[in-house]
Amino acid sequence: MAPVQIFIILSALVIMPFAWLRGAGPERGVVALLLAAYLSLPIVQGWRLGPVSVGVALTDLACWAGMIWLVLRYDRWWLLIAAGAQTLNLMAHPVLLLVPNITLRESIAAQWAFSVVSLYS
Repeated sequence: MAPVQIFIILSALVIMPFAWLRGAGPERGVVALLLAAYLSLPIVQGWRLGPVSVGVALTDLACWAGMIWLVLRYDRWWLLIAAGAQTLNLMAHPVLLLVPNITLRESIAAQWAFSVVSLYS
């Protein structure tokens, strides 16, 4: 596992319990969304359609829909940033089909970067 991945996972282990304990409804909602997405990834990672991991894309779509629902329901500025980062994360999936010379490694790196923005917002 790359050092960046270890750092992100350790950050999540610090940020998510803090947000759950100190936060209100929207904070707990995002923690639940991110935790559900993280726990479902080992199950859905194998669902592929060519270069695109359809299972991960569907998980990201569900997480995006949950964040958009929270944005529309609660008045929190950071939710806009998290939902925007999740939108970029979601858009990284079809790029693999649209841009033939992008590698899987580059796509995954972009998804990790956008996930970090969602986590830290």
